[in-house]
Amino acid sequence: MVELWVELEPRKAYTWKDLREAASRLLSCFDAIDIPDQPLGTHYSAPIISAAIARDFGGERAIAHIRTVDYTPNALKSIARSLTALGIRRLVLLRGDPLGSGIGVTPEGGLELLRSYKVKYGVNLGLILSLRKPLEAIAERLSYSPDFALILNLTRENIEKLERVKSLGKAKLYPYLVVAPPNSSPPGKVTSAMLSVKEALDLAVEIVERGLAEGLVVSVPGDDDLKLQLCRGLRRELSLG
Repeated sequence: MVELWVELEPRKAYTWKDLREAASRLLSCFDAIDIPDQPLGTHYSAPIISAAIARDFGGERAIAHIRTVDYTPNALKSIARSLTALGIRRLVLLRGDPLGSGIGVTPEGGLELLRSYKVKYGVNLGLILSLRKPLEAIAERLSYSPDFALILNLTRENIEKLERVKSLGKAKLYPYLVVAPPNSSPPGKVTSAMLSVKEALDLAVEIVERGLAEGLVVSVPGDDDLKLQLCRGLRRELSLG
């Protein structure tokens, strides 16, 4: 069955009470919460927030992002082991923009460092792919054999490219459906391609009917009400109950 994830972006004025209430609302419909690291310029640590969500809602319902640029190899192993100890089983490795000198490893290097954790602790490791990149660059990243990949910049115009990406490896694919809030501007800079609600629903139906993804990630910057509206629409259109 197709999974429905939702991006929960911590906002500048959020407290843990705010985050917990938002997570509880979203998990009433979505299967899991995807926590971006330092979203929209805010200084929040995704691993810490993911750990808190795992404590209150279960590790299987939190997808943690780790900016590998912030960690030495040993520190990366430590944070990944800590997250798995809390029951989190899906980790997304991304580069991130260096803060200061930048001491870390690449996402691909992190994947190799943590490969043994899949066997030891049952963790699944993911990378991020952008459909704006050449197919050759996407294929090179998939050659590291991640368990899953989050897909950025999906549009109607590049759905055939998604089909080619699907044929490149065994990674489960989770495209983002980034929807523009209808009555306001997103809080901060959004670099991904943005869709209308109708475009997102139509794309989702086609993707699932063609077997191009194992799940979908809903993102509506700054509008949790619209995220829930989309979730209900997706469950209806995809007959997910």
